[in-house]
Amino acid sequence: MTTEYFKLRVKPVELLLIMALLGFIGSMAIPGFKASNLSSEDIISNTINTIRTTHANTIESYQRFPTVAELATSLKSKSRDTGIEYLSFGKSIIVPTYTDAACSQPTTSLADEVACVGIRSEYLAP
Repeated sequence: MTTEYFKLRVKPVELLLIMALLGFIGSMAIPGFKASNLSSEDIISNTINTIRTTHANTIESYQRFPTVAELATSLKSKSRDTGIEYLSFGKSIIVPTYTDAACSQPTTSLADEVACVGIRSEYLAP
């Protein structure tokens, strides 16, 4: 047998077709990867909005700020000293709670009244 039988012979046109196919597959995979990252951000944003809406409804119902424990009960979620642990789309997210409307004093116990929920706007990504 000659060594020419085992040599891989690829024509330039075939090489270009293979490169084009790999580029096409890559162009389809990258946007899907980016979309999966955005969905996590959307889940967190939706969770904070859900808790803020429930917080406003609870204030209206109680005619006062709810405690961390009361807010967690309204959400059917777990309460933590410093926030609410909320299960959203299979992900456990802890949303911070604060005792003042400026969101500067975190809650320290389940009996603290919650005046603000979520992350202050200056900490959110642009």
